Amino acid sequence: MMADTRRIVFFIVDGFQPLDLFGPLEAFAAANALSCPRYELQIAGFTAGPTLTETGAKIVVDVPIDTIATLDTLVLVGGTGPRQLTLNGAQKAELRRLSTAARRTAAVCTGSFILAQLGIADGCRVTTHWRHAAELAQMNEGVTVDPGAIFTRDGPIWSSAGVTAGIDMALAMIAEDAGPAASAGVARQLVVYMRRPGNQMQFSESLLAQSGTTGRLADVIAWIADNLASPIDVESLAARASMSPRQFARVFRKATGASPAQFVERLRVDQARALLAESQVRISDVAAAVGFRNVDTFRRAFERRFAISPSTYRAQFTIEDGTAPSEP
Repeated sequence: MMADTRRIVFFIVDGFQPLDLFGPLEAFAAANALSCPRYELQIAGFTAGPTLTETGAKIVVDVPIDTIATLDTLVLVGGTGPRQLTLNGAQKAELRRLSTAARRTAAVCTGSFILAQLGIADGCRVTTHWRHAAELAQMNEGVTVDPGAIFTRDGPIWSSAGVTAGIDMALAMIAEDAGPAASAGVARQLVVYMRRPGNQMQFSESLLAQSGTTGRLADVIAWIADNLASPIDVESLAARASMSPRQFARVFRKATGASPAQFVERLRVDQARALLAESQVRISDVAAAVGFRNVDTFRRAFERRFAISPSTYRAQFTIEDGTAPSEP
């Protein structure tokens, strides 16, 4: 490997999702075609030889991971297989060794479940496919799961949602390595949007949560989504579910991966996000419309959720013509 070449190792196991591999891999390959910078791309597994995809097709592993000594980036590819995989002690040790040797470790979609088993993302913010976010949060309470982000970066730990989100994450890595112009060139070659910020949402938080709940809890979540402008507290929500506040908080967190207060705040800023992009309503009025008592509290909550200010978000994602009104 040349001194100016970065080795990207894609780790796969049986049952991986092909798009979770080939989307990011193609982005790095496109960067090679543009000579910015040079990536050495390898597909690795626990053993060399054919590995089955979710569809039953076979991909040949280039190298077993125990033969890799140096690398720049470790990418844990997702799919049904990685999500259901239970690593043994030796496998965990080998993957931890690679992660320690790498400058950064990334998970595509349910590759985050491997991150969670390894413990290398403890204390970090990660994402995965929205359908599996609650399961991931229950699997390892040491990680903070953001069920809506397209991709996340927390120090050397990166993660993305599924399929095309892996390309967005790869573009962000290329931008870090070679600058935004290089990343934009790759995006043009791939004919993708340059580039969706990691804080853009996958799906509505309320739809995400309702997909994994039933009965009274689903009804409570639907009520929250319909009444965001009203005062909402855990006592009133518990009463709607016919539970004590303590029991409700426990059941709610288990089902959604968040406390009731965190969930309500997320729904409010999610709704605000849509209003900012789809209307010309003043930011102070957006805050009031989704239940925030003042604009400063709203701004802090929005930045906490999306790592971007409401005004900057509006500038990036406004979809209507016209000029946004002046803000207070």
